Amino acid sequence: MVGLRSLDLKSLRRSIDFYIAVICFGFLVVSPLIYNNFFYINALHTASVLMLAGVAWVIMGGYTGLISFGHAAFFGLGAYTLALTYNWGVLPWLGLVLGGCVAALFAAAVSYPLLRLKGRWFSLATLAMAEALKLYFNNWDFVGGSRGIELFRKEYGLEWIYFASPIYYNYVAYAVLIASLIVLNMIVKSRFGYYTQAIRESEETAMAVGINTFRYKQLAMVVSGFFTGIAGALYTIRFRFIDPFAVMDFAQSLQIIVISVAGGIFTLVGPIIGALIITPIAEYVRAVLGGTYGAKFFGIHMLIYGVILLALVLYSPGGLHDVILKLKEGRKRE
Repeated sequence: MVGLRSLDLKSLRRSIDFYIAVICFGFLVVSPLIYNNFFYINALHTASVLMLAGVAWVIMGGYTGLISFGHAAFFGLGAYTLALTYNWGVLPWLGLVLGGCVAALFAAAVSYPLLRLKGRWFSLATLAMAEALKLYFNNWDFVGGSRGIELFRKEYGLEWIYFASPIYYNYVAYAVLIASLIVLNMIVKSRFGYYTQAIRESEETAMAVGINTFRYKQLAMVVSGFFTGIAGALYTIRFRFIDPFAVMDFAQSLQIIVISVAGGIFTLVGPIIGALIITPIAEYVRAVLGGTYGAKFFGIHMLIYGVILLALVLYSPGGLHDVILKLKEGRKRE
């Protein structure tokens, strides 16, 4: 009976994840057509970028148990790679992949010293790594230093992902997000996914049964870095200007963590739920209070993130995905 019940819950979760993804993407595609507001469209684009970054973070934080406070480093490297290659005449479609590759290479390089650390020391080390990289870029003239980089104007069209209407940037982001989710879903359902979850539950037990834990933790970090870099590149192609404090600040890492934890870190659809609900609310509060009261309420959206996260930790540690799963399970029992 226990085995049958476990199987039933797994099939229920899979079906719910699929329907959640369909509903969320349906909302992302249709709602801007109904409410064609410039601010709202930008908020949805920001949400879609955070969805991809959050899903990438879940590969480390949820599936492998490596809690990173430094994903802004991967995000920023992807953003800067796209900006530089775009201005050098490289098509942004290739720049998206290059942004992911640069972030993945950096993740592979820093994984050797970082993965020697455990628990909170690993988390603090990732934060220190990201802050050091931000300060380095802030003083590196090759990438514009504190002045940042602005993307050159190109011909309008899909080739250079340069549009007069902002809604088309959203559709490009959705397409990249869907493709990334398909790839990541295949990855987590492979041997890699099972091994990383075994490491999360007990690294000692995983080692005892012959799993090379360092190798799979390193692979998790590389995969996570790759897709976070693509998210950073998507941010750049839309807003067309970046500087170190815009794409490498700790606030960027915090947003990624909050939407992931809020949605649920043990499933790929968790960050999608979290970003779709939290990001537009936080952006609206930031714009309204910031526009009304100026610098006095700068960063107020981070307070919104904190309040939502605190409420979920207290009342639903599994995130919004867990809430949906329990509601669905309760209805089935009835």
